[in-house]
Amino acid sequence: MKDYGAPYNGGQGYHSYIFLSVNESVIFWVKHDGCSEEPLIEVDSSGGIIKDTYGGGANGTEVVLYMFVNGEHSWPVPFATDEAWEFFKSHPKE
Repeated sequence: MKDYGAPYNGGQGYHSYIFLSVNESVIFWVKHDGCSEEPLIEVDSSGGIIKDTYGGGANGTEVVLYMFVNGEHSWPVPFATDEAWEFFKSHPKE
């Protein structure tokens, strides 16, 4: 995870913005949504994409984290677009 714009481990990014770490952000949403604190972990066949799914939240909510090994601050098209669309289709706003 080589994102210098929004550092994975938190801290100062572009334009002097201060970011929480990815883990701090995930923990916040897992607790907020009442999800399981133990994720289902999936790794793609190349080992380049890791997906952590924290399920069992209130009203069927879940927190999903995709980690792109050696990824940078860019949109991984079309993978991310398709995955984001599938996530929001299966979790409609109520």
